[in-house]
Amino acid sequence: MRPIGQMLAHRPLFTGVLAGLLVGVFALPQGFFTDDYIHLMTFSGAPTPGGPFDLFCFGRGNPDELQPFLARGLLPWFTLPELKIWFFRPLSSATMALDYVLFGEAAAAYHLHSVLWYLAAILAVWLLLRRLLPGDLLALSLLVFALDVSHMIPVGWWSSRSALVAAVPALLGLCAHLRWREEHWRPGLPLSLLGYALGLLGGESVLGVFGYLAAYEASHAFHDRTRPFPAALRSRPSFLSFPSFWSFFKPLAPAGLLCTLYLLFYRVAGYGVSGSGGYVDPAKEPLQFLRSAPDYFFGAVATEFMLLQRELAGALPLAAIGAAVFVALLVLLALLWLRVDGVLWQTISWIAVGAALSALPALSGAGSGRLLFFPSIGAAVMMALIIQEGWRARGSGSRVLPAAAGSMFLLHIVLAPFCWAAASYATGEMNRQGLEAVKSIPLDAAAAPRTRLIVLTQPDPLVGVFGPMMRAAAGAPMPAKWWNMTIGVNEVVFRRTGEPTAEAGFRRPILRDGFEQTFRDNRHPFREGEVVALGELNITVIETLDGQPLRIAVEFERDLDDPEYLFVRWGAGRYEKVTPPSIGEEITLKRGAPFPAWP
Repeated sequence: MRPIGQMLAHRPLFTGVLAGLLVGVFALPQGFFTDDYIHLMTFSGAPTPGGPFDLFCFGRGNPDELQPFLARGLLPWFTLPELKIWFFRPLSSATMALDYVLFGEAAAAYHLHSVLWYLAAILAVWLLLRRLLPGDLLALSLLVFALDVSHMIPVGWWSSRSALVAAVPALLGLCAHLRWREEHWRPGLPLSLLGYALGLLGGESVLGVFGYLAAYEASHAFHDRTRPFPAALRSRPSFLSFPSFWSFFKPLAPAGLLCTLYLLFYRVAGYGVSGSGGYVDPAKEPLQFLRSAPDYFFGAVATEFMLLQRELAGALPLAAIGAAVFVALLVLLALLWLRVDGVLWQTISWIAVGAALSALPALSGAGSGRLLFFPSIGAAVMMALIIQEGWRARGSGSRVLPAAAGSMFLLHIVLAPFCWAAASYATGEMNRQGLEAVKSIPLDAAAAPRTRLIVLTQPDPLVGVFGPMMRAAAGAPMPAKWWNMTIGVNEVVFRRTGEPTAEAGFRRPILRDGFEQTFRDNRHPFREGEVVALGELNITVIETLDGQPLRIAVEFERDLDDPEYLFVRWGAGRYEKVTPPSIGEEITLKRGAPFPAWP
């Protein structure tokens, strides 16, 4: 029986595109999700921090700009006033604006648009790898890449399409660079720079492509391409000489200049992240980045090779799992070095190094699977090589390679499509449950414009944050203000201390959860006695645990019994009205039945 790569070698592009289409179809019915609702509000004309062509602005670090959104309840009360989460992605914003103009709020059409971008990305990867790999390995690599489970987020989540929009032109630019270098094709240099520039307009994740570019040029400059690696290094004792370094830096200079200008613009224009626990800015917080990078890197390894998405892994020790996988990969690559042709091995080596380097930009965002599009290219090549050589090694007495190949084949070809289907279904189900939850709020349509809604407990953190946007998208009546005492699943003790005042105590401190820390990181703890003024509502933090609020005092503008106040809690599958207790009394609101994390 021929290896699977050889069976597919005569139609690698067709195989990859077909696989991408089959898994992409799972995303079509899942609807919108989280940030998508903010973007829909922006397009509908409602005030949001960003704009139609600046959708990825969630705060510019200006407290005066953020205050109205805190006062209305579109951001949690504990949000850092100086929070900055602002990404430069005008091209991605433009594709999303086009969706809204063409399709209104038909989510399936939006997802189909993303699937087309994914197929374009598969085509770009094929154009790149066909220059580097033999036919059987090319086909298998493209198949593994198309089925990569980490791609289901940028394909199925409208707000994460930017990873695809950035990747497609950048990969075409890398292809043009390789043709310029290997065939002396003069248009290759300007076309490569054009591709990188368009990619940078799509999103900052495109910085990963420069990892492959640097690894490729290092391979050219420091290796003797006529001899097997690493003998090529030993045969050239002058590989650290100035000519070698010049031959490395010279072809990188145009792309390096473009990258430098982009980073300078990014900084001068004010883009970036600060005050959020969900992201680390390596330029502003280099020590924090270096501390978190190993954990995020090994977590990314676990995501790519073991299908363990950081968003879904829960309490699993991703870094430890990833470190063990990384060591196993080094052992497998050492075994493969003895079996693979020297020229092919040199290609594999720079692709592997490029994949590792391309992961660096992703490490500023917790190593999330949605940021690993560029590393997944090299990972797919390595996994395909393991599968191919493990198949060839069967019956040779070796057990390690065949066992590793079988595991890779099972995970990344057999099980991967089922993971796409399960995750897409789960996302759609969570979206449906969230919409049903926010629509269950007992809010009278006639009274809604005057109502101040106070949500005491939540079914799920995502609904806690995006509930107002989801209810608006569902067309349900909206209150004048929407204040959440907590956004996570928590137990709350609500005690009335006066006619317009109350206290709320939390079993789990606010900001203990990683999702809550997106709005305020641990480097900006609360002080006991600190006041958060929200216009009609003032919150005083009266007890903390390690700077995280454990008990707060709430001062309302009016008597708590005012009919324009509506207090609700999450109960048995719906929000329920809560009558404020009498002065001096308290009620304990136990956590209601939460949504299943992933059905």
